Amino acid sequence: MITIVKTDEVLNKENLLRKVSNMDIFRYYIENFPGLNTKFTSRLRCDKHPTCIVSIIGGEPMYSDFADKTGLRSFDYVMVKYGIQFTEALEKINSDMGLGLKSYRNRDYGNYKQYKTKFKLPSKQQQSKGTNKIHKIKVKRRPFTEQDLEFWGNFNIDKYILDMYEVSPISHYWLVKENDVETRISIPKNKLTYAYRLDAYRYKIYTPKDRDFKWLSNTNRNSIQGIKQLPKDGELLVITKSLKDVMCFASIGIPAIAPQAESIVIDEKIIANLKNRFVTIVSNFDFDYAGIKGTNKLKRLYDIPAIMFTNGRFGTINYGSKDLSDYIRDNGVNDASDLIYNLINSKLNGESTST
Repeated sequence: MITIVKTDEVLNKENLLRKVSNMDIFRYYIENFPGLNTKFTSRLRCDKHPTCIVSIIGGEPMYSDFADKTGLRSFDYVMVKYGIQFTEALEKINSDMGLGLKSYRNRDYGNYKQYKTKFKLPSKQQQSKGTNKIHKIKVKRRPFTEQDLEFWGNFNIDKYILDMYEVSPISHYWLVKENDVETRISIPKNKLTYAYRLDAYRYKIYTPKDRDFKWLSNTNRNSIQGIKQLPKDGELLVITKSLKDVMCFASIGIPAIAPQAESIVIDEKIIANLKNRFVTIVSNFDFDYAGIKGTNKLKRLYDIPAIMFTNGRFGTINYGSKDLSDYIRDNGVNDASDLIYNLINSKLNGESTST
């Protein structure tokens, strides 16, 4: 029997901070740490004079370097010190400090090299044919507000995850056409709008509460959301249908990616690469015509099994939510995590899930 392990102590930021504090992390990773509010020389660069300090700022300890004007939280410090991403920092702290949280991968951090894909802007010939009328998108980011964090918090997505997946609130953006003519779009202050950065000048603009104009993008079929943030290898990977769901899966310790649409079939070379890196791959699309059709393609072409949030039609279970993000919002992250692992294990072991 195949079993994907689910535990209440899965490796994520919240569970890690239940075992150690931010100060504990600073004490562990800053050699000969002198304590709060005491200046010391930098351990991140050559430094002859004590220019660094850890002090309480905004209710949490913050590392400040007055020489290069750097401010780092505990996780940021580990990321900068070892040149790693946020999820890798979680892995390293968990391993180094012996916390015993359940991880979905094992890695040699000394030799780790992040997997990256390259995307190309369309050629001038393609642009002249109108294959990508919006040549570039430029954005003006703004600071996160409590309203932003509350919106994403409904889906168990915090600022760490948003930063990791390059999701930023914006105040305005520019659409650059193929003739280099720019159009500036200003966003009202009370209108939540976000930029998903996929590559240089390639963005998806997301306005969640605007029914008429929720999405705008200049992405192409080759842009795979979440692929740059994947670990080198692991036990489980989910192919889902949106970056929001990718981030929701990340919040419960499961790496995930998403094509630009459920109708887009990921290239076989990419699937082959992912199958070499992950023991198990499952899909999780919507239980509608496009989602079922995309699910069937993945099963037929690549033998990838599927789990779905079904709605009671055709004799299926009614989960009451169309996807993971809605299920987390409606039922809480713990119930959502339990359900996902149960669905995956049932599917892998040939048990009926009525999907």
